Amino acid sequence: MSTHLPAIIETTPEGHGHDDPALPVTQADTDAQLVDLWVRRHESPNTRRNYRRQAERFMVWTGKPLAAVRLGDLQGYLQTLEGQASATRAAATAALKTLFTFAQETGFLRFNVGKAVKSPSVKNTLAERIMPETDMLRLIGMEANPRNRALLILLYGGGLRISELCGLCWRDLAERQDGEGQATVYGKGGKTRAVVARS
Repeated sequence: MSTHLPAIIETTPEGHGHDDPALPVTQADTDAQLVDLWVRRHESPNTRRNYRRQAERFMVWTGKPLAAVRLGDLQGYLQTLEGQASATRAAATAALKTLFTFAQETGFLRFNVGKAVKSPSVKNTLAERIMPETDMLRLIGMEANPRNRALLILLYGGGLRISELCGLCWRDLAERQDGEGQATVYGKGGKTRAVVARS
């Protein structure tokens, strides 16, 4: 049985990242407060968890307050990650560079030791993670549940991340005047975009 995927067109973004006005603007007096402020700047729960984990691992490893950390400390910690995947090392490096940049920008630290650290190059594995269309059509064709089938079509045809799909509510779905459907997707980086499905 052949399965027809509707053409899905992504329109121009409707919005961009924004700071949450509900978050109090305070000045950090301790490392823990600084990390809390830094983590709260990010809206994605996954990013928050990852950044907090990276900061805590680094501070435990150094055993020093952030104000006492020197470039050699940061380089030494990153060298301990050499045996891990390039993406893992790059994520740790990016997180810590962001932490030290935030600390300097807020006046918590005078110098940004992360500025002198170069992020490692990461192998592009996008092609390895893309499912061939024939396999996806077969998967959709085998799904008997209409709800799951619709979710698979939206996920693949709209190019959504799992977190974006899980975050959709009924209010995010709308029928357009031309009879087509539209999903308003709130995605990574606090960006909102419209995904239009055409039959």
